[in-house]
Amino acid sequence: MEHYKDLLHIRFAERVMGWMEIEPSRESGALKFYGSVHTGKGPQRFEVPDYSNDLNAMWAAEQYLHRIGRTRAYLKALAEITGATDLADVEDLFKLISASPAERCEAGLKAYEAGEANEPERVHEDE
Repeated sequence: MEHYKDLLHIRFAERVMGWMEIEPSRESGALKFYGSVHTGKGPQRFEVPDYSNDLNAMWAAEQYLHRIGRTRAYLKALAEITGATDLADVEDLFKLISASPAERCEAGLKAYEAGEANEPERVHEDE
């Protein structure tokens, strides 16, 4: 029953964005996911954004990756995933900027996990 944990946006939400206790829910015939995330008011329960299909959700996640210092790793992973090998080439640059939410999600997950493997525990600037 835990097969939903293999979904890209669920793995990204838990691993990168810090969502916890994610569970599926059927509402009006649609499958949605709910989980807890820390906010300024402590843990709150919300619908988990569909990072792998929602460009707006991924844009916010990209801003988070930038804030935690994963920009270079993210862009490298996104270039690999999209096949953009030469960013001086207009066609390759276009591949990068027109990446799908799923490609961005996969690159973000890869960049986050690579950063964790290569760095000791980080202290964020705002801590």
